[in-house]
Amino acid sequence: PVTNVPTSCGIEDQVSMGATEARHVEEMVDDVVQILALELLVAAQAITLRQRILAGAWPPKDQDGFDGSANATLGRGTAAAMDHLRSLVPERVDDGEMTGDVGAIAAAIQSGSLLAAVEAATGHLP
Repeated sequence: PVTNVPTSCGIEDQVSMGATEARHVEEMVDDVVQILALELLVAAQAITLRQRILAGAWPPKDQDGFDGSANATLGRGTAAAMDHLRSLVPERVDDGEMTGDVGAIAAAIQSGSLLAAVEAATGHLP
């Protein structure tokens, strides 16, 4: 909550803490974007693995031979989101640093490009 701090034991004006609280809200929004980016990264990997299973390409025999053609099992919006996410972040086949992947997805959330990709497939979302 936005609070006021009394000065001089409540005798004089109060000092608004609105600017400080606004900075806290901005930090919270940044944290939520990072959490959403992580969730989308995990979801994209799970969908890719599930598609491999459905296509009979799991366990992997040839990591480079799968083209993700099982997108037919996804809804229009989910398929559009997956295509956009995979254009930013490739499928993970090994352990490694994910900071760049999370950052790329976070940037897509903040810029609105992920939403635009989904809306291009589904129409305007409220």
